[in-house]
Amino acid sequence: MSDLPKNFAIFSSSDLRECLTILRITTSELAELFSVNERTVSRWINNEIAVPGPASCALKAWCTLERLGLPWRPDGLALLHAKSASGDPMALSLDPKAEVSKIVNAIKLRGGPSLPWKVDVDKREAILADIWIKFRPLSSNQFVPQSYGRSDIRPDLVRDKHVIEEGFASISDALRKRFEDNRKLEWKETKV
Repeated sequence: MSDLPKNFAIFSSSDLRECLTILRITTSELAELFSVNERTVSRWINNEIAVPGPASCALKAWCTLERLGLPWRPDGLALLHAKSASGDPMALSLDPKAEVSKIVNAIKLRGGPSLPWKVDVDKREAILADIWIKFRPLSSNQFVPQSYGRSDIRPDLVRDKHVIEEGFASISDALRKRFEDNRKLEWKETKV
C-alpha cells in the first residue's frame, strides 16, 4: 500500500458494504455493473484485494447521485429536463412544482391515485412493482421529482406517463400525511 499516491483514499470493505446498502444492490448486481465475477466482489468485501481506484470512484459517485435522487443506473431517467423516447421535452422542465401540483390536482379530481404505489418518505422513493420514482421533499406535501426507472423493461416517459403521474399523487398523499402527523405531534408536545 505504500506505493499509492498520498491523495489516494483507501476504499475499505466497510465503505463497500455501506455503498451496497445505499445503492440497494447485491454483490452479484455489483459484479455485473463492473463486468467482474462475483468472486472478485467477494474478495473486495473480505479485504483480500483492494477495490480498484476507478471502481471506488464510480461507487462514490453513484452513492452521491443516489442520495440526490438522481439516476445512476442504466434503468433510470432524470425527470427534470428529461426528454421522452421521441425527443419531446417533459413538462416538468419548465416549473416542476407547478407542473407536479397540476398533475396531482387532476388525479385528486378523478378520485385519487388508483395504483398501489408504496411511498417511503425517509428514503425519498416510491415503488410500484418494477417501477420507481425518486423525489426531493419540499414543504408540506410538495416535492420535486428527481428520477424514475424500471427494472423490468427500458424506461419510457411517454409510455409510463400515466403511471408516473399516479406515483406523483401517491407521493403527495404520503407527504401530506407525514406533514399532518408531524403537526399533530408538535401540537401534543406544546399542550403538555
